[in-house]
Amino acid sequence: MTHLFGIRHHGPGCARSLVRALEDLSPDCVLIEGPPEAEAVLAAAIHAEIEPPVALLLYCPDDTKKASFYPLAEFSPEWQAIRFGLQRGLPVRFVDLPQSHDLALRDVQASAPLNEENDAAEAEVEEDISGDPLDWLGRAAGYGDGETWWNQMVEERRDGDSAGLFAAIQEAMTSVRAEIPRKRAPEAEHRENLREAHMRKTIRQAEKDGFQRIAVVCGAWHVPALATMPSAKADNDLLKGLPKVKVAATWAPWTYGRLAAASGYGAGVLSPGWYEFLWRNQATEASQRSIAWISKVARLMREEDIDCSSAHVIEAARLSDALAAMRERPAAGLDEINESIRTVICMGDDAPLRLVRSRLIIGEKLGRVPPDVPTVPLQQDLEKQQRSLRLKPEALAKDLDLDLRNENDLSRSHLLHRLNLLGIKWGEVKGTGRSTKGTFHEVWQLQWQPEFAVSIIEASRWGHTIADAATALAIDHAEKATSLPELSALVDRVLLANLPHAVEPVTHALENLAAIAGDASGGTHGLVSGMASRLLFDEQAEDADATEQRMSQALSIGNDPSPAAAWLEGFLHQSGMILLHDDRLWRILDTWLASLSEDNFTRILPLIRRTFSQFPGTERTQLGSRAKHSGSTTTAPTAIATEFEWNESRALKPLAVLQQILGL
Repeated sequence: MTHLFGIRHHGPGCARSLVRALEDLSPDCVLIEGPPEAEAVLAAAIHAEIEPPVALLLYCPDDTKKASFYPLAEFSPEWQAIRFGLQRGLPVRFVDLPQSHDLALRDVQASAPLNEENDAAEAEVEEDISGDPLDWLGRAAGYGDGETWWNQMVEERRDGDSAGLFAAIQEAMTSVRAEIPRKRAPEAEHRENLREAHMRKTIRQAEKDGFQRIAVVCGAWHVPALATMPSAKADNDLLKGLPKVKVAATWAPWTYGRLAAASGYGAGVLSPGWYEFLWRNQATEASQRSIAWISKVARLMREEDIDCSSAHVIEAARLSDALAAMRERPAAGLDEINESIRTVICMGDDAPLRLVRSRLIIGEKLGRVPPDVPTVPLQQDLEKQQRSLRLKPEALAKDLDLDLRNENDLSRSHLLHRLNLLGIKWGEVKGTGRSTKGTFHEVWQLQWQPEFAVSIIEASRWGHTIADAATALAIDHAEKATSLPELSALVDRVLLANLPHAVEPVTHALENLAAIAGDASGGTHGLVSGMASRLLFDEQAEDADATEQRMSQALSIGNDPSPAAAWLEGFLHQSGMILLHDDRLWRILDTWLASLSEDNFTRILPLIRRTFSQFPGTERTQLGSRAKHSGSTTTAPTAIATEFEWNESRALKPLAVLQQILGL
């Protein structure tokens, strides 16, 4: 016999009632709404090192842009059903439409031309039932929305008849599907019909296999479609001839932020952190549950230096219980608790409550998957480097100040820059800390996103290690680049990522494009030309004589000073050590500066100052010392000195004010 359990995805009350119902039923087979291809990695759900929230990742190896996530939290009914079956050695099968068909259908639908009727259907807003069918039930019960009603009746309830709950859910969903008009695009309707047809097909197969007590766990919306089955032929005909692609499956860490409805996740919930609290405190009395939650809020407030005493906790708990009684609710829910926190602890201010929402109600938890879960080699290399460099992925954004003189921090910087090249934006440079610590510091902001799992799979086509993949991608971008700014920016990124095998190909691409651009537009930007010359010198592709000649030509007296200053900025590239070690280059620069007229010197002074300000403080000190003690090879223009002649009468005017300020 088949038993249907209609649940709401990621609902702790549903999960609790489902576990009780399964224990009472003792099924011999568990069927769950989910992608059948994921059954190959399902055993990891009971691995000792897995920690939800996690997600099943289904992707097409031939086109990694085709991918789907199936998130699961500790309080998700499907997660509890999976573990219930696996821990008892029961067959656990997924019954949803295979992703091999679903991902293939995306291409078919995307390429199909829309006629006027279909176009109008796509553009039409799915009113009434399109959002959340629970809204209709909630409003019928006197609530403002379905979320509040469902929380009170299902997720926050502690006791009751589990079998009766699922019978009531089936009856309610049957009424909703029968009586409420549905307005949706034909493609969406067709996809839902395919999904439910495959669910019924899988149920028939389980019955054919001889199972006697079949438990089917699916979204409550699908229960009526599975309770009354059409003929097998009708479902088989509907599923016949579907397009198909190759699909692989794995597990990926997930976050509560991505589980929340605010992230855009269609089956998301409003309060993952609160739901986890309900799941873990299901045996706690309702009155004590309010105190326990408000105590968590108080702890957070104190950590953020916001005043919150034990008296605040007690009064807020009393107020939440009073609000629940006034509203004729069996116990205080999240709405009542939030109102009491806003009134008693926050003194009517919503700002602290926003902190509570992001840190506790939604939460910042990042899940973990076992190390032996099948992954691509690039993922394995990344995890190895994360462990060796002590860079732990975290859902909460955090700042990381790297001292590039430290070998471990330098390696961290290289890894983060390489990942950015690959499109995996784990970190973003926020500054260099030059105001206090010098240019050897990099300040990053790190925040791990679950979607990086797909980005890593997509980037794996470039190589099996982060370094190899970033090198291959950089070379490919260099070969396809069509503009000098694009290539010059790529050169900078390659240097920051420390990709030695990419330097020469990228530099040659820059030279080739610069030559073409020079023929077509009359010259190369000085910054690009100077950087290219420095790269050739650093890689020993040109000797010191050739570099001296390039510098002499760029800083020739007959050239416009502004492009020459740009060339110098590109050549020095945040490091003036080359001037300290090469006397010939020092003399060329000194001669050029001394030859400038008064107007030209004033015009390029900001550019030169910007160039030298990028050097570390120690380098600037050494350069200044050399300029002071070695003297100039030529005489500086006298016009610069004579412009600022001493005017003693003007200099004496502020003395009276200064004497008064200093009390002299």
